Amino acid sequence: MRPSNSGITVVGTATTSTTADRVRLRMAVERAAPAAADALTRSGDDARALLATLREIGVCDESIQTVGLSLDQQWGDRGEVTGYVARQRFSAVVSDVASAGDTLERLATQIGDGFRVETVEVFADAPTDAADAARAAAFDDALRQARALAQRAGRRLGAVRSISTVGPGGPPVFGGVARAMAKQDSFAPGEVSVQESVRVSWDWADEPAQEPDSTA
Repeated sequence: MRPSNSGITVVGTATTSTTADRVRLRMAVERAAPAAADALTRSGDDARALLATLREIGVCDESIQTVGLSLDQQWGDRGEVTGYVARQRFSAVVSDVASAGDTLERLATQIGDGFRVETVEVFADAPTDAADAARAAAFDDALRQARALAQRAGRRLGAVRSISTVGPGGPPVFGGVARAMAKQDSFAPGEVSVQESVRVSWDWADEPAQEPDSTA
């Protein structure tokens, strides 16, 4: 909150909720082999199987992304290299929350012991209505603060001079992170929070009170 000679500026904040309707799966395939090339080949085979399975169940290519590839040495007790581990990481967005558990189970069955699940994250894809409601409530919060401060200062609010949003805002809005669980309906999407902040400036509607003349 920042009063000024020409008026007053405050920041209002509000939070609303909306139902989560998407799930982001962060997964990996990992394979070890004595030779680096063999480790990469095995992990590459698993990666192709993962991508093919995702496409078979209806996840579009735009929702699938490779997010990492690594090849690391394995070390023995005496400091010697004993093999290599290749790991490929992927992110995929599933639009049916209820089917996310089945998707993970199918991938695990298809790929086997080389399949890894890092996180399962629910979010709202386009929380437009919730964001609009949060911004309206944030303005009301700013107005409440401004009126309280103006009353405290013995002033009256005039016209709104400017309004601007604060922070990134907008989708996507993320909820909690759940551990991967197999079977359909094994976790609930629940709701996610949408927070918005607005900065509002008002002019004063009256002249400031005159300070008494100390020389009189």
